[in-house]
Amino acid sequence: KKNGEINKLIAIDSNITKLKDAEKKIIHQRDKIILQKKEITDSIVYSKNIQNAILPNDELVKNIFPDSFIFYKPKGIIGGDFYWVFQKNDEFVVVAADCTGHGVPGALMSMLGISFLNEIVKNLNITDPGEVLDLMRLKIIRTLDQTDDPYSTSDGMDITICTICPEQNYFKY
Repeated sequence: KKNGEINKLIAIDSNITKLKDAEKKIIHQRDKIILQKKEITDSIVYSKNIQNAILPNDELVKNIFPDSFIFYKPKGIIGGDFYWVFQKNDEFVVVAADCTGHGVPGALMSMLGISFLNEIVKNLNITDPGEVLDLMRLKIIRTLDQTDDPYSTSDGMDITICTICPEQNYFKY
């Protein structure tokens, strides 16, 4: 002020309404994503219980193979690797498999593999590893609708099947 007169006037006028609205929208989206992630993670964690329930329990394996141990560590919460053991009379069928995919896709493949093993070995009484693999291959191809088309899915599993009979002293794989 000079002699009671305004010499300079600086005015700042800024409307931040749009900025605040955008900030609210971003916070809402963030909260929605956090909730969705929690729901998905909770679902996958629960599916781990289902996957663990269908795997042979340690006690069964220890009864068949007393000096054995199981090291099962999926890459994620659930995984595409599985093991399977079944005793029929004096034969033991032992399987180790690595399904294509990790996480949910691999877990779905492992569920298919275990289901097919239950059907083939337990229900159809087939214990010859070659026959089991041939039937599993056919079931996977049919179930996943796989064709010779190079663009079709190539989901499957690397699998080892052993049939052991201590009474008759043989090991087939």
